[in-house]
Amino acid sequence: MTTTPERPASAFPTFRAIPRGLLAAPRWVGRLLRRKWRPIAVVLAVLIAAHIVLNIVAGRRLEAELSRLRAEGAPLTFAEAAPPKVPDSENAAVLYQKAFAGLYNPADSEAAQLYLSGGKRVPEAVPPRTGHPRGAVPTMAQMEAILARHQADFALLEQASRRPACRFPVNWDAGFAALFPELGRVRDATWFLAAKALVDARRGRAGDALNDLAVAVRMSNHIAPEPTPMAQLVRVACFGIMHRVLPEILAAAAPTPAESRPLYDLLGGTDLAGPWVHAMEGERCFGLSVYNDARRRGLWILMSPTIGARMISLVPGVLWSPFFKLDEVYYLRRI
Repeated sequence: MTTTPERPASAFPTFRAIPRGLLAAPRWVGRLLRRKWRPIAVVLAVLIAAHIVLNIVAGRRLEAELSRLRAEGAPLTFAEAAPPKVPDSENAAVLYQKAFAGLYNPADSEAAQLYLSGGKRVPEAVPPRTGHPRGAVPTMAQMEAILARHQADFALLEQASRRPACRFPVNWDAGFAALFPELGRVRDATWFLAAKALVDARRGRAGDALNDLAVAVRMSNHIAPEPTPMAQLVRVACFGIMHRVLPEILAAAAPTPAESRPLYDLLGGTDLAGPWVHAMEGERCFGLSVYNDARRRGLWILMSPTIGARMISLVPGVLWSPFFKLDEVYYLRRI
């Protein structure tokens, strides 16, 4: 029996033959095109025609879906879904922003949360920074001193809450890039108001305590028209804070029927579920803005002066166009 000698280490596959194969590929494709160009041309013509037809059909379906929504009066952009503009003299947001600026104090905010929760972690509370221990639970005297520093801010909150409408300065034209810093401020202000209500109740001022909660309810109602699920979730969190503290308030100081009636009527006229419908309309606008932004970015690349950028965007952009439209139709129907 004969044996083959061991292959030297230099014979280990190094993929050196791949470049030669790549160089040979164009010649092979050229020979194929010369021999089979007629059937290949027919297949390409059929595929191009089918693609054009599919693109037209997809475009018509998308336009029909958008037309249906327009006929229903549904907003198609964040700007259309945004709360109506309000004169500054009637806009609660003008006063809220002044109050939020005065209330913005992380140490005082954490003290209010600790005072209400007794030092326990609660779902609505903002957790401390990693590695930063929570402070000690403030005494009622300490909490009163903190609240006293913000009396002017509480007065602004009450004045703002009684205004007829509210529109914060959100750039609704920015679509999915819009920012909503006021939502966190609304929740922090609710913590302060709840802490003030509990202190007022423990000092025997039941009417003042319920009025503090009424301010928080009206403030939460002011963000109800915002067309985002985020606003509605913050609103639910604010009502959760009030729901948690209300039993302690009632146990500390029993209000009279006359003191209870304003808050009772206010809660009776508050709708927590209805604004979610408009919020989901805003979510649909968010999705449409993503589709439109992707479409605009593709066109921007297509109009680039460099041939390389055009080639990169042209083939996938054109080929995917009908499927992109059908995907948008599917999104609009399902949401």
